[in-house]
Amino acid sequence: SRVEIMVYIALAIQAMQEGRWLSGEIDPVVEKTIEMDVTRLIAYDIAEWTGRALPPAELELITAYLLSCKWAYSTNTALVNEDYDHEINEETLQLARDIASLCSMQLHPMLKIDSELIEGLAGHLGSNIYRIQYGMPIRNNYLDEIRERYPEVYRSAEDGAKIIEKRFGRPVPGAEIGNIALYLAASLERLRTEQGVRHRVIIASDGVRAHPTLLKARLEYEFPQLHITQVMNNFDWDQDPEYRADVILSILPLQNLPLPVIEISPFLDEEDINAIQKWINENNREIREKSLISQQKTSLVDLLKTSHILIHDSFNSWQEVVYAACQPLIRDHDID
Repeated sequence: SRVEIMVYIALAIQAMQEGRWLSGEIDPVVEKTIEMDVTRLIAYDIAEWTGRALPPAELELITAYLLSCKWAYSTNTALVNEDYDHEINEETLQLARDIASLCSMQLHPMLKIDSELIEGLAGHLGSNIYRIQYGMPIRNNYLDEIRERYPEVYRSAEDGAKIIEKRFGRPVPGAEIGNIALYLAASLERLRTEQGVRHRVIIASDGVRAHPTLLKARLEYEFPQLHITQVMNNFDWDQDPEYRADVILSILPLQNLPLPVIEISPFLDEEDINAIQKWINENNREIREKSLISQQKTSLVDLLKTSHILIHDSFNSWQEVVYAACQPLIRDHDID
């Protein structure tokens, strides 16, 4: 950002010395900013040196460059929040809300109420909106990788970018669409982490290498909310006294261990699936109860997760709709 501003000022001075000027008046919104005050100081030095005063349109463009700078934030949380609040204004906040709302219909309903997504996107747009508005270059070295890794998210970001295009009457470059896609992808990753990989599991094997391999694959397919942290053969508590897990799924009969043990077959039959699901439901209920005790509040939003969303072609009555919608909630013991 610093180099970009210096190069632009150098070009502006050269153009002015050659008698080429930008025409137009200053945008009232830009004129009231602190950055415009800084630009006036810069312009004073330039006038002292060259004997020529910068025209208003030139002041506006230099100010826009300053407004669009991407300075590195301090790692201090308080400083980050202070800078963040400075960049967020009602306009960019509304743009971020509109983008999140649109993309929530395409990607995940929780995006619409993800405050971290909305505030992060608003802070980002707070600086980049000037680059879009004034046609300044926007760079994204990971654009190709974003398109490849998150094609669906990128397509949704393209639709979200149309909201910006409509507001400012300028096309949003692919690099900026890639930036928006990253914020959306980050939100989806947080959702997946919170709703999915939450229960840590150790597989206790009987020593036959193929058994835990098959079991791990079956578990990951049947229970995406489980995270296999370790596979142990010849299970021995003394070898790993910390046990960084929530439950042990064992092919062998095990006793007297400080973690819950569920004995299952490496082929994971229906009885095993039911036993694991029962443990997950009970564990989820304990987590919710602890959360309610600490927060003393909950809402319907807590029930809105991917595993509770069903797709049906049609129903014959509203009663059938209610019945179908309740089944995953009953299964997870969220309602009676």
